[in-house]
Amino acid sequence: IHLYIYSNEENYNKIRELINDKKNICCKIIDFKYLQAFQIYDSINSSTSIKLPSFRDFNKDTEDYLNYGNSKIELLKKSIDENIFQSTHFAWIDPNIFSTTS
Repeated sequence: IHLYIYSNEENYNKIRELINDKKNICCKIIDFKYLQAFQIYDSINSSTSIKLPSFRDFNKDTEDYLNYGNSKIELLKKSIDENIFQSTHFAWIDPNIFSTTS
C-alpha cells in the first residue's frame, strides 16, 4: 500500500520521524489555507459574515474542521494528479479513523 500524507509544517517532522525512510509513504507539507475550501470560505466570509449554527458539536464543528472536511476531494485529486507511485487505485482514509471504530 502506498500512502500520501499531507501535513502542515508544524507536524511534518513528527510524521517524518514516524514513517522514517519508508519508500511507500510520501509526506508533503501543505499550507491548508490555500486549498479551495478555505479560499471559498474566506472569500464568502469577507463579504458576508458566516455564522455556524448554535446547535452543533463545538469540539469538531468549527470553521477549520468543516473546511478540512471539504478539502478531502481536492487532496485526493492532488494525489491522483501527482501519482508518484504510478498507482491505479486511490482511497481516502481519515486520520482519526481508529477513534471512530473503537
